[in-house]
Amino acid sequence: MNCSANNIYMWIGLTIAVVLTGIIAIKLINKTREGLSNKDDETRTTIQEIVSKLKKESELLEDTLLIDKHRADYEDLFLALEDYSNLALIQMLSVFSNNPSLEKASSKTMIEGINHVNSLKTTLNDVMEFMDRKRSKTTNSSSKSFFGNN
Repeated sequence: MNCSANNIYMWIGLTIAVVLTGIIAIKLINKTREGLSNKDDETRTTIQEIVSKLKKESELLEDTLLIDKHRADYEDLFLALEDYSNLALIQMLSVFSNNPSLEKASSKTMIEGINHVNSLKTTLNDVMEFMDRKRSKTTNSSSKSFFGNN
């Protein structure tokens, strides 16, 4: 009974293991393939739901920032940042132009810094245009860029 019973239990165990492995493999194969969707996917969201959620999040953020109440403070901040970025650009460009023999690594770092500051200026202008659009929605006035360039 020992040898044959042990062999039977071993074969039953191996059979169960093979069947379970097969079931798991089949489930993995039938999962969503990249770019496809499952028919039984319960977590689908529609575009309208995404837009609605995004609008709610935007409203929460807008309520937190209190743009209408602190508009002048934000405008002062952005003007100060613009002045600072312009002065930083002038300084970087003068250092760069006065040292033509800068090492290649230093030149690359300087150019990257100039590009970052210039990106900041573009971002500031975009933010002010957004604030101007928000103002025009609430006051029905014309939309003009705060920094004067479009």
